[in-house]
Amino acid sequence: MNMKKALLVGVIGSSALMITACGTNDVIYKDNIKDINIITESHNAAESLAKGLGVNSNDSVIVTSFADINYLSQSSPLGRMLSQQVSSGLTKSGVKVIELLTREAVYVKQAQGEFVLSRDINRISQKASAPYAVAGTYAVGKNAAYVTAKLIKVETSEVMASHDFKIPLGPDAKALARNK
Repeated sequence: MNMKKALLVGVIGSSALMITACGTNDVIYKDNIKDINIITESHNAAESLAKGLGVNSNDSVIVTSFADINYLSQSSPLGRMLSQQVSSGLTKSGVKVIELLTREAVYVKQAQGEFVLSRDINRISQKASAPYAVAGTYAVGKNAAYVTAKLIKVETSEVMASHDFKIPLGPDAKALARNK
């Protein structure tokens, strides 16, 4: 009898524990996260930002490296790649993009990228003849990176368009998010 009673108490206790665990809002993290097509997400962001310029705009845009939200003067391979892909997507959408990597007017911090989040943005914009800039930030969580891209009118700091997206941290994205 004692054995049956102990078994019954164990089964009831385990069931109660499982029901309680299922009723929580805790997220169960898994290590088998798959990469997504980051190019598609970046081009979707670019298309959304291009709408902020208007269909017939002849204005040009500079695109800066996307910065780590916790350290705005730093980027990573992920941030630099996102800026290049958004630049590519803007070009595909018909927007005139001024390439900063070939211009001396921009201070490029070695291995970090070029940043619009500086006091020199007006000077950079004027030298590049680009009244608009795309700036982006990202935050790396446990399972995803959260990205915000903004099209900014440099003269007034007005945000003309914004686009947010999430990148699951699969093996490739996780490697790109590391600061190197």
